[in-house]
Amino acid sequence: MDRPRTEVAPIKRIRRIALVTAFVLVASAGTYGLKTLKPAAPAVERGTLWPDKVKRGTMLRDVRGTGSLVPIDFRWIPSSREGLVENINVRVGDTVSPNTIIAELSNPELIQSMEDTLLQIRVAEADLANTRAALEDSTMSSPDTDSSAPEHHQAPSPAGCYRRGTP
Repeated sequence: MDRPRTEVAPIKRIRRIALVTAFVLVASAGTYGLKTLKPAAPAVERGTLWPDKVKRGTMLRDVRGTGSLVPIDFRWIPSSREGLVENINVRVGDTVSPNTIIAELSNPELIQSMEDTLLQIRVAEADLANTRAALEDSTMSSPDTDSSAPEHHQAPSPAGCYRRGTP
């Protein structure tokens, strides 16, 4: 007949609890240890290094990485006129002053309006020149003035007004 083994079950249970507790302690210690590790230095090929003595002076550091830079402040520069962007004179990161031309715009309607205004100015200047020429013609051909004999008026001298013997 089988008889129950009552003395083995508590020993197995104690052993199982001890193993689980030990595993939990080892896993948490390993996690903490990995968390506190500093990152390892990157592996570099020997041919890319330039071993030399340390010198005093400026050090230029060129850092390259993947990704993109995002500006902290983003400003829109509105234009007072509509138009097409013909040329961009400033790139991202350039230093600008208040007189810097950032971009060149073109507006076909505004250009046409400017050319019409210039033509109107030329027409007005031509009308002015015609009016001046007509004025000169009218003054030259008027019957009041005789261009062949210019008139000279002399004021009488005070000495010629008095004759001898007249008071």
